[in-house]
Amino acid sequence: MATEVKQRNNRVIVLVGVVIALVAFGLSLYVSHSGSNNSASSAGTIPVAVANQDLLQGSQITQGEISIVQYAQNQVPAGYSPDGASLLNKFLAVGITKNTPLTSNLLVADANSAKSAALTVQPLDIPKGDVALAIPADGGGGTANKPSPDIVSVGGWIQPEDHIDMIIDSGQGSVRYSFQDVRVLKVGTYSTAGGAAGASTVFIVDLPRAQAEEMSYLIATKTDLQGQTGGPHILSYVLRGTKDKGTGYLDDADPNVPAKKDAPVTPQTFNALFPGK
Repeated sequence: MATEVKQRNNRVIVLVGVVIALVAFGLSLYVSHSGSNNSASSAGTIPVAVANQDLLQGSQITQGEISIVQYAQNQVPAGYSPDGASLLNKFLAVGITKNTPLTSNLLVADANSAKSAALTVQPLDIPKGDVALAIPADGGGGTANKPSPDIVSVGGWIQPEDHIDMIIDSGQGSVRYSFQDVRVLKVGTYSTAGGAAGASTVFIVDLPRAQAEEMSYLIATKTDLQGQTGGPHILSYVLRGTKDKGTGYLDDADPNVPAKKDAPVTPQTFNALFPGK
């Protein structure tokens, strides 16, 4: 009898051990799956602290001036702060506009340092092989009846670290996209840093050397190949959404082969879409 009781107890102990092992295994799978889901949900983006309003040179950073924005990994600026904690109570060496990343090179420890730092030029973040180029906020004109600068420049909403595309008049009766995914380094000149974007007359953009040459040609061109006025010129800038930053030419199968998917807009195609009564 004692032997039978002992055997039953042993079977119970073994059964309890198996149940515990199964529960532990299932729990480990759940934790692993949950962790992978969390990682997947945040993959590809990194939180970056930015200014949630225009700030003047010498401003002291408080929590109220900081917002957290998700940046693509290849667009995260050097010296960024993921949560803004390291920025608190520091001072801006230069004025900045809304949505500018609050990076370490913009900040100093005290107000006196901010005053002296304002006397020195802060270097632009230009990748190797690229150059910085000033382009007119009004597109440079090219026609006598060009739109107002506010219409050309998205109502003044273009800010540093935005990416823009350009819609041009080809000078041959058609409208199309040209330069795309152009990174804006600064809005306005150094002497007007921190001013309102809508009042700025130039955007400082980052371009490969060859594209800077081509852009300069487009801005300078006021005549077509026959010497007549109304040559290729910028009609408007369009502002890319955050998810489209750094994705290259959206209208081309290959950025290196500019074969457009969309047809140019001509008087004939436009009138076919919106015929007169």
